[in-house]
Amino acid sequence: MPDEPIDASQFNLRYTTFHVPHDTAELVPIADAHVGDGAADERILRAEVEYIAAEPNRVCILAGDMINWATRTSKSDPTRQKYTNEQQYDLIKKILDPIRPRIIGAVVGNHEDRPTDNGGLNMTYHYCGLVGIPYLAYAGMIRLGVGTKTAGNPRQTYYIGIHHTTGGGATPAAKLTSVNKLALIMPNCDLFLGAHRHGYAANDDHVYLPPGQKGGELRTLRRDYVSLPTPMDWRKSYAVKKQYAPTPFSKLRITFHGETHHPRDHRVDTHKYAV
Repeated sequence: MPDEPIDASQFNLRYTTFHVPHDTAELVPIADAHVGDGAADERILRAEVEYIAAEPNRVCILAGDMINWATRTSKSDPTRQKYTNEQQYDLIKKILDPIRPRIIGAVVGNHEDRPTDNGGLNMTYHYCGLVGIPYLAYAGMIRLGVGTKTAGNPRQTYYIGIHHTTGGGATPAAKLTSVNKLALIMPNCDLFLGAHRHGYAANDDHVYLPPGQKGGELRTLRRDYVSLPTPMDWRKSYAVKKQYAPTPFSKLRITFHGETHHPRDHRVDTHKYAV
């Protein structure tokens, strides 16, 4: 970890790369775990980690609010927490330890921002530096290579845009509003991921791209947008108080194909499974 303080560049878009040498890569994003909150379901979180660790082509992205970190001035009530803030940090490190090499990036959530706002301690930056995970600050782009050609290069390359996102709204359309806005920042991504609203929602669109370096016709790019679910028990949360609809957790599995280098095999499949 560098000795010098983090400068203003933490507010810029961050970029990292990762290569899965197998024919497919399966992404399991984790967001809004809120470890320490009374409604956090650590059994689900541990089951997702176990699933990721079971196969070498499975990877993970951390989309923020992994810990709750309630304070006297926050909306979250410190008296309802199961663990102290320090215990939350230690516990999430322990839970995620089996998949550290598979975590391809992590962004800051509004709950991780609390110690930064109150005392200048960036918990996500500290955690990423400690265990060797790409730190993507508030917004990041990940270049994901899938498959392997003879020379060792990926057969297919995908771009993922990620942000914890901000704002409110509980309807499916509202959940996707801020995720859709990520296309204004990094328009040529295959997949955009956002969290914060504690529920799954998805949509997609297509855009035209210029021909490649070798010429040819205009190309099209399908862009998928996903609002990520939370492994929290809504029955123990403030969902009813806030007039939020029940949001049972759904397992999210996103597959990137790299069996061949052909453009038609450049595709992303998103599947949601109820628990």
